[in-house]
Amino acid sequence: MLLVCSLYSFKTLKLDEVKSWFLAGSSPKNYEIGTENNTERTGKVAYLKSVKTGSGFGTIMQTFIPTSYLGKRVRLTGYIKSNKVNDWAGMWFRIDGENNAMLGFDNMQDRAIKGETPWTRYAIVLDIPIESKAIAYGVLLSGQGNVWLDDLKFEVVDKSMPLTGTSQGMLKEPTNTNFEDN
Repeated sequence: MLLVCSLYSFKTLKLDEVKSWFLAGSSPKNYEIGTENNTERTGKVAYLKSVKTGSGFGTIMQTFIPTSYLGKRVRLTGYIKSNKVNDWAGMWFRIDGENNAMLGFDNMQDRAIKGETPWTRYAIVLDIPIESKAIAYGVLLSGQGNVWLDDLKFEVVDKSMPLTGTSQGMLKEPTNTNFEDN
C-alpha cells in the first residue's frame, strides 16, 4: 500500500492500480481509476469513472520533475473518449514552483469535454518557467460519467505555437482597468 498526498486529498492506493498514476481530486472517493484493453486504440487504455454520486471532481494524475523542459514551450497531447459526462471533463497541465506556487495552468474548462465523444486528440500548450519545480498533469472528471485516456505525450514546441492556458496565474492582458465591468 502507498499513501498518496495530493493538493486536494489523501488516499491510500494499491501500488498496482495504474502503475505510476494515482487518483486524486476534491472527491476521489466518488471515482475509480484503472486500465482495460481497447480495440479502438489497439492496446491498454486508462479510465476514470464515477462510482458514487456527489459533488466535486476526481482525477487520474502524475507529477514529475521538469528538468528537460525548463525555459521551453511545451505541448501536452493525449487521446480522450467520454461517455455520459454530465458536468465536464478535461485534460489538465499544471506547473508548480517554489512552495507549490502555481506558475502555469490549463484544465480545458473553457473547452470542456461533455456528454459522449469518440476518441479525440486534445492539446495543451504552456511555457515552463526556468524556476519550475514540478509538472502535474492528467485527466479530470467533474460529476457523473466515464472518460478513457491514452497516449499522453509531452513535446517541446516552437514559441510561435499559441499558449492554451495562463502562465504564472496571470491574465493574458489588462482587464477591467476602469472598473466598469461587473
